[in-house]
Amino acid sequence: MKSIIAWDSNELSLDGFSPSIGFVKVDLRPLQSVKIVYERKKAIAQSEGKGEIYEKYVKRERNREKDYVNKLAKGLATLFPNAVHVFEDLEKEDLVSRKKASKSRRKRNARTPWRLIQRRLSEKSTSS
Repeated sequence: MKSIIAWDSNELSLDGFSPSIGFVKVDLRPLQSVKIVYERKKAIAQSEGKGEIYEKYVKRERNREKDYVNKLAKGLATLFPNAVHVFEDLEKEDLVSRKKASKSRRKRNARTPWRLIQRRLSEKSTSS
C-alpha cells in the first residue's frame, strides 16, 4: 500500500506529513544560499555592464538549482519509495501583493522553485 505525504512549501523548508510516517522537514537553506549568492553576483556584473559574466552567472545559478532539486527529489524518492507526494496548490506570487510587500519580500518568495521541486518529485515517484 502506498503512503501519502502532503507537502507544504515554505521559504526555508519543505514540510511534509503522513499519518503513517509523521512529520518530515526538509531544509532548503542551502538552496536559498545559492540563490542569494548568485543574485548578488549578477547584480554586480549587471551594474558594471559585463553582460557575458552576467549570463555566465545566470547559467550557473540555474544549473546549481536544478542539481539541488534533482538530488532532493531523488533523496525523497529513495526515503519514501512507495509514497504518493501531494503538494498544496497555491500561487505563492499572488499571496504577496506588490502594493503591500517590499520588493525584497517578493524576491524571497520567488527564490524557491516550488513547481520544479513538485515536478521532479512526481517524476521520481512515478518512475520507481
